[in-house]
Amino acid sequence: MVLYLLWYCVFALLVMGLSALIFARWTCYVLILRVLGKAPSCPLRCLLPLEAQMKERQARCARLVAQVQLIDREGGLCLWKAPEGSYWMPDRPLSGSSLADMLAEQTFDHYGGARHGVRRGDTVIDCGANVGVFTRMALQSGARLVLAIEPSPATAASFKRNFAAEIAAGQVLRYDGGVWRDRKSVV
Repeated sequence: MVLYLLWYCVFALLVMGLSALIFARWTCYVLILRVLGKAPSCPLRCLLPLEAQMKERQARCARLVAQVQLIDREGGLCLWKAPEGSYWMPDRPLSGSSLADMLAEQTFDHYGGARHGVRRGDTVIDCGANVGVFTRMALQSGARLVLAIEPSPATAASFKRNFAAEIAAGQVLRYDGGVWRDRKSVV
């Protein structure tokens, strides 16, 4: 057993080292997960453009950081104005750049885009809703109802302020907690 674990560790380190030489860091990371069986749904053909996609996301994020402006502070929350709308966020260091990163992520259509994404009349579950960037995109795409799940109390308070009208209209339902209560039950 010990010999097997030692061999496994040596093999994993060898793969990581070789991958780092051959592939860029993100590609290396996903390749290691793929080899270890932790990313079975990621085809190997997806690995090649991954580093370029990450660089493009960083560039989009940098452009958005320059456009995101702090416009108010109240009760431990900050109100940020972005090209896509205004968002309340917990008053934390780097919350503006965090918002810019979430907005940049949405521009890549990772969640389905026009072909497989949210359609008019859909019911959407947003697990880890954060401050509601994806919830807003889902509503703008025509979702009939969004169930937003967010475990962080400060972030959930931000979400509630961001979607007060939609919550009152019944378009958004909130669950302030995690998806799992323990390893055996899903909420």
